[in-house]
Amino acid sequence: MSVQLQLWDEPAKTLAFPERKAQPPVEPPLAAGSAELAAAPPDAKTDVFSTLQSCSKNGEQDECQPPAAKADVLSSLRKQLRRVEAARRPESQAISSGIEPLDALLPQAGYPPGSLVEWIDVGHAGGAAWLSLIGAVAAHRHTGGKVVIVDTERTFYPPAAIAAGLPADAIVLLQPKSREDLIWALDQSLRCSAVAAVWGRVGNLQDNDARRLQLAAETGATLGMLLRPATAIRQTSWAEVRWQVRGVVPRSAAPTSILTANSDRLLAVRLLRARGATAGQQLMLQIDQQSRIVRKELPRESKSAQHLAAELAHPKTARRQQSARRA
Repeated sequence: MSVQLQLWDEPAKTLAFPERKAQPPVEPPLAAGSAELAAAPPDAKTDVFSTLQSCSKNGEQDECQPPAAKADVLSSLRKQLRRVEAARRPESQAISSGIEPLDALLPQAGYPPGSLVEWIDVGHAGGAAWLSLIGAVAAHRHTGGKVVIVDTERTFYPPAAIAAGLPADAIVLLQPKSREDLIWALDQSLRCSAVAAVWGRVGNLQDNDARRLQLAAETGATLGMLLRPATAIRQTSWAEVRWQVRGVVPRSAAPTSILTANSDRLLAVRLLRARGATAGQQLMLQIDQQSRIVRKELPRESKSAQHLAAELAHPKTARRQQSARRA
């Protein structure tokens, strides 16, 4: 290629430039989850790609037209993606939650090492704090590592942890003074391989901070027990498992009575999220005066409340069911 260049006081000159060589195409960056897919076995990737290709037509981005129902295709993709994720993770024994009824709801009868577990505390009854602390104690027994307590509110009571079975010399107590210090303390503790579990209240988290903590737990193979407020249920979560804990006052109790620390407490626990498990499962736990945890049947008033909520959400379906029962 040549270009003529003329200055105001000189004759025109012809400048020659070398021909531009064709640049190789640049591959687009991997989307979220593609790194796991690239590291998966060839047969797993082939299954996923074959299913995705069946949903495309001549490379167009139109609506997917699979031969089977969309629900079947989505179910197949979920199973294949679980195979990819399982192939990426090293085989390791799951860490028990320390509570058998909760283990029964989890696919591996426990938590995967290096994962975050969120406890959504509804009503501030203290049940989520106790159940999560039991899980931290179980992690200590599993690995023998330290348990880091991140206590920004300065309400942690060490004798309660010791009574739950956690040795005093296994407790590392941190009391950050700012939000930045809190995230930094959680991040550094989760990255330490000598730590079995990190326990603390984190409040609301920004998405980048939540992702940072998830990567830190994965790096250190540390279990993170994070207590979250009820408002966190609407936020994006990077936790492997999410529980919702709500204190329950039986209808037989007097309206003015208060459940004290010395009385039996009922906790309604719902599984909000767990990879490979059915979300929405719930159970009732009772904490007696000796802090023992046992499973209880759902009280009749709780079942009635569930039916009422279902009727309010789907009134037409409820009326059809009532008509069928009468017939």
